[in-house]
Amino acid sequence: MPRLTPRRLTPKGKAEAHKRLERFVRTEHWSGLKPGDPVRIKGVKGGIWRYRCHVLNSATGATWVEVSELEPAAGVPVAEARRDTRMAAVRSTRTFDVDRIVKLRAPRKKRTRDFEQLEFGYREPEPGTDEA
Repeated sequence: MPRLTPRRLTPKGKAEAHKRLERFVRTEHWSGLKPGDPVRIKGVKGGIWRYRCHVLNSATGATWVEVSELEPAAGVPVAEARRDTRMAAVRSTRTFDVDRIVKLRAPRKKRTRDFEQLEFGYREPEPGTDEA
């Protein structure tokens, strides 16, 4: 079996590749989204999606959005992985039309209440106040 060798670009080839890629303008902060924000894709059921960037092809005027699809770690429920991205790994990166992206609210964090408020809603009056 022939051995495969990695193909190396010449300096001229590197310059041509860089010039071709210059037409793509990537914007990380776009329409109130920043990298890592949770999004939903219209027409795609389920999945955990995170925004990556907005891309403009300056040669044609075409625009799209790059998103990362996450998959929960082994044994982690999907709902928990949606709240905490540390429990999910990037499965793939995909691109979608701009009109298919819907921004989701950031997952709410659980509040811890003060012990005094939990105890039957009763609090001792402060000394020196006129509460009776």
